[in-house]
Amino acid sequence: MEMALVTPIFLLLMTGMFSISMVTYQKLLLAEAVSVGARQLAVDRGDTDPCKKIASVVYNAAPTLSKTNLHLSFVLNGVSYNNTATCTSGATNMVQGMTATLTATYPCVLKWYKRGPTSCSLGVSMSEVIQ
Repeated sequence: MEMALVTPIFLLLMTGMFSISMVTYQKLLLAEAVSVGARQLAVDRGDTDPCKKIASVVYNAAPTLSKTNLHLSFVLNGVSYNNTATCTSGATNMVQGMTATLTATYPCVLKWYKRGPTSCSLGVSMSEVIQ
């Protein structure tokens, strides 16, 4: 093969590997942050705004993800709080033995050679029993 043909193919492969690596890193970071947040949510009875505290925990567990792009949803004892980082009425739904679910979504961008950006969405959900 000529060097003129090998270089673009090599660069294409490297760009693809880098893009997929970044998305994989973001997915793992999001999964770990949701795991930490859900465990904290399970023991957060008595807090006046459990969603606000857990949102802070998730943001701190994933410092490289943009807070404005990270969307959190909560289901506390069957009551949904969609795309919010606050739920002042959530304290009444934190009933021991019932389920609390934390869901996070985060947009990602895959850049492919000559095709422009392709958007995707990363999502992680975890449920815990309220203690």
